[in-house]
Amino acid sequence: NPRLLDRRTPDFLRRGYRTRSEPKPTNEDVGKQGLPKIVTLLFVFSPKLKFLINRFLPPMVKTNRHLFSPTVPTCCVTIDIDTTDYYRDIHGLDRADRSGAPDPAFTIGVRRCLSFFNDLDIPVTLFVIGETLGKVRHQYYVERAHKNGHEIANHTWSHPYNLTDLSPRRQLQELKRADEQIQETIESDDIPRGFRAPGYNVGAETLHICTELGYDYDSSILPSPPYYLAKQLIMLFQEWAGRPSRSATVPIRNAFSPKPPYYVDPSEIWKPVAPEHSQLIEIPMAVTPGLRVPVIGTSLHL
Repeated sequence: NPRLLDRRTPDFLRRGYRTRSEPKPTNEDVGKQGLPKIVTLLFVFSPKLKFLINRFLPPMVKTNRHLFSPTVPTCCVTIDIDTTDYYRDIHGLDRADRSGAPDPAFTIGVRRCLSFFNDLDIPVTLFVIGETLGKVRHQYYVERAHKNGHEIANHTWSHPYNLTDLSPRRQLQELKRADEQIQETIESDDIPRGFRAPGYNVGAETLHICTELGYDYDSSILPSPPYYLAKQLIMLFQEWAGRPSRSATVPIRNAFSPKPPYYVDPSEIWKPVAPEHSQLIEIPMAVTPGLRVPVIGTSLHL
């Protein structure tokens, strides 16, 4: 967040990008000077979730604004704009016929989020699915978010939960096509800087593609063994119930990845490497200390 970082911050963090002539930041820079934690808020549909955010976040931001400095861990707020069709997919349900009507993820969720975070002067990152931008109303909210200073990042073209099972060519198409749609929507020649895989299902080939496309970061790792176990059990239950989930799983070692941001080797995505060995930063999802319970919209709601 350039508006909250002081002059001690490295130029590349304050500007939001790094030029080729500047040295890469170290893992210590990444972990302590800008992006140590991720909090994902999905939609802010729920009155309960909205109450929690209004109850706890604004006082923290307003009374501790001085804490947002390179020497104190800061919080990155990200929102996955998954429309209701993709939630029906993950639960093995047929998609609803909305007859071309805009999805409440945009007309309610994004609208509320923009109002909330604009009031607090907090820039957030929206991970957007390319094919959902085919509707004019959806484009309006994303364009509005971009003009208000929020980051628009890549969440694939069609949100395939089995992204890691696709061929490298198909994966590349998913990312490039989404990039092109986002660029057209926000009228920018620059590709998005970040990527998040559907369902946090990311693999080595996907990260190789992110590097090839020139992304600064990936934010798909969820370092949470409890989440991995719960997901496996739910998928087995849905299979037994006759409505298998369209989601997928990743190697369990991903669940034991580091919690702070780190430079990632696409071949061994759970291991941090020195900056000279990678140009891609992995920004894991936030988890609690100890048990590593995910700090995401679903767990906050529960």
